[in-house]
Order: sequence, then structure tokens, then C-alpha cells
Amino acid sequence: MRRFIITNYQVFKFKTVISGLYRINVITYAFGNVDHLLFLCHNKVFDENLHPVEIKMDSSAQNQPSSFIRRAWVFEQVIPKEYYLVVYSDNNKLGNPVCSYDNYIPVGNIDIKNHVIINSTLFGEFRIRIENL
Repeated sequence: MRRFIITNYQVFKFKTVISGLYRINVITYAFGNVDHLLFLCHNKVFDENLHPVEIKMDSSAQNQPSSFIRRAWVFEQVIPKEYYLVVYSDNNKLGNPVCSYDNYIPVGNIDIKNHVIINSTLFGEFRIRIENL
């Protein structure tokens, strides 16, 4: 049996206003001057009675490697009601590379290539947007 441990989580309450398909967008931002770190998250949604709601990863949320990562999940609801969104860290990938890219730092008349590797961590800044599709 696989154990499931959630650490560094935050709970948000939201209400849908019309029936239909909804997308939960989460954008996380990398930070750090030397070691670039990023909060790689997962989500769970519960209805007002704390029953789990089925959500699916939205494959259209693919983005290019950069200093932020956008992930999205989609769920459908029939009747407008209140929900709880739990955003938590991906503990299975802590310290692993999330993405890498090259950027160029201008120094005088030349640009110096800097290879950036972003690793996952337990904490970080993120933004959430919930939209009706």
C-alpha cells in the first residue's frame, strides 16, 4: 500500500456561479540567485460536504522552460456550489530538476551564456486563477 503524505498545503474556498466546465490554473514562480527553486504543486478539490471532486490534468497548459511553470486541472460541475481547493507540494519530486534553459547576461558589449536549472522545493510563490470554460 502506498502512503500519501501532504506537506506544505494551503486551502482555498471558492464558489462557482454557473454550471459547466472549470479550469484551475496555478502558476508557480522560481526564486533564488544561485540555486533556482520552484514549488511544484498538485491540487485536490472537495465539494462543500468535503467529498472529493474528480479533476483531470489539462494538457493544454504546456509551457516553455522559464522562471515560472503553469499547470492546469479541469473539472465539471452540474450545480453551482462552494468548493475547497487544496494546493500542496509534490513530495515525490523534491530536489529534482523541473526544467532548464539558457539565458544571456549582458556584460559590456558581450552576452554571457548562463545555464539555469530549476529544482523543485516544498515552498514558493504561486498564483491561482479559476475560470469557467
